[in-house]
Amino acid sequence: MRRVGVAMRSRVWKWSGAMDIGRATLVRKAADGRRPGADARLLLDAYRDLGLDHEVYSASGGVRTRQHVNPLKKELQQPPVEVDWSCTFQNTNKPLVVDVGCGPGRFVLSWAKRDADRLNYLGIDIRNPIIERANRWSKKLQLHRSAQFLMVNGTLFLDQVLHNYPGSVRLVCIQFPDPHFKKRHKKRRIVQAGLCEQLKTILPQGGLLFFQTDVEEVALDAKEIFVQHLLPDFSFHSAHAKMQEDQAIETLRLTEEECCNNGHAAMDVWDTSIEADPWLSQNPLGICTEREVATLNEGKPVYRMLLQKR
Repeated sequence: MRRVGVAMRSRVWKWSGAMDIGRATLVRKAADGRRPGADARLLLDAYRDLGLDHEVYSASGGVRTRQHVNPLKKELQQPPVEVDWSCTFQNTNKPLVVDVGCGPGRFVLSWAKRDADRLNYLGIDIRNPIIERANRWSKKLQLHRSAQFLMVNGTLFLDQVLHNYPGSVRLVCIQFPDPHFKKRHKKRRIVQAGLCEQLKTILPQGGLLFFQTDVEEVALDAKEIFVQHLLPDFSFHSAHAKMQEDQAIETLRLTEEECCNNGHAAMDVWDTSIEADPWLSQNPLGICTEREVATLNEGKPVYRMLLQKR
């Protein structure tokens, strides 16, 4: 009955456009993999700027995948095979942007389309079906020389995957991670003390860590872990100070000069006693994930942080 219900609702949307659930909510569910029947049509809006039309989507195929996957499952705790970067990217000397928990891959593909010459892009996720589809999309869009996707448990093995990358890791992103609301499931969240220790090794001086979520409790938990386990090796980016002074936040370009001469010492320590909203009100990267598109369309807040290694 559940499958029939999904099919019927998808058919009503396709032919009449009359549904009780808001369009933004449907895009959110499609992006999360909860509505495979509506996936193709509803994701097209979020992917329109990529030129990923229905024909390209159909050629790549739809997927069925669980929204919530336990990253502590036995099969996901096996160390990954060492990556041969020469077979992954055309130019392995370019700085690397890594999206941990990349989902369907819009963020990676969008950025690669805008700037494939200066950077390489790697999306990682623990759900293999969407990783395989994202790689098909990347190839269809002719971005595969600079944008690739791997099935990896980033919380446990991010450093093992990246340790032999020939270039530098310029930016690591953690965007709208699975909230794992139940108290006993908090250990499944991506942001853990162990991941922080990996980030200290992975990112060079000036390297950036970007985090955002639409769940305030998850943001507060991540902030506490960052403060405890990343400071003082990292500091909060000067964009936070600019925000508190009501200054506009410029879109990051990730040039070497910007990463190394950012003036980020202005926010050496985040004063956790500040009662004012400490989050970045704008996305400093200027590129949205599927989830961010849906959240903003619903008028809901997004909680963002940007940190930089000293």
